[in-house]
Amino acid sequence: MELSDLVSQAEPKCIAITGFMLVEEDVDGVACSSIRLSVQVHQQQGKGRAGPGPAVAEGTVDSDVVPTSDLRQCMWRDEELWIAFWAACLNNVQPHRQPHKYSRFTHGSKRPHQAEGGSRVMNGTPVWHVYEIVDFKLAYGRPAFNVAWVDYPDEENTWEPLRSLKQPLHTFNWSALEPWRRCCNTMAAGKPQLLPGAAEDNRPLPPPRVRSLSNSLGSLRKQACYLLIVLIAVV
Repeated sequence: MELSDLVSQAEPKCIAITGFMLVEEDVDGVACSSIRLSVQVHQQQGKGRAGPGPAVAEGTVDSDVVPTSDLRQCMWRDEELWIAFWAACLNNVQPHRQPHKYSRFTHGSKRPHQAEGGSRVMNGTPVWHVYEIVDFKLAYGRPAFNVAWVDYPDEENTWEPLRSLKQPLHTFNWSALEPWRRCCNTMAAGKPQLLPGAAEDNRPLPPPRVRSLSNSLGSLRKQACYLLIVLIAVV
């Protein structure tokens, strides 16, 4: 099985992101940057066992194959990589403008009022295609996205939670850069899952022990008294 297929079928918590690279590409005659991820796919542990299993595959994949928009669910090498990823998205990546080909959305409780249009069924679940993300906000402290749909008028736009979008946010079509920038800054401030051991490896070293001046003087007095006793005994 190809690595991209393995990643797309894996649980997000079993995907470890260990690096990324910017790739220049041409989209409809416009030069833009996309992101490829260095990933490891880990086995899923059985019930009652903490942490991921051993890695079964690793390599680089296009970021749009990761099956979640909430990349905090994946494991990251460290927090520095997480922040650098969103900085690259903010400064270098213009979100894709290929909504019919790439954007997908699986509805939970919310959906456009009509049942036809851009909808279809995938694995028994109704799926609607996202035309573009129009706006971004925090609703009760959680990211929410104003979504326009393929084959639906603007009146059918709906606000959707992050968990409903089924691919990384930078692979969707955004109507403007300003909400995209707000989204990047908000996501960068979040805390991702880290690979086991990453938190311990990145802990700051403890400060060196410094003996206080009073302790040092006390030790000198003891040494002076000892030398005096030795001199008296010799005389």
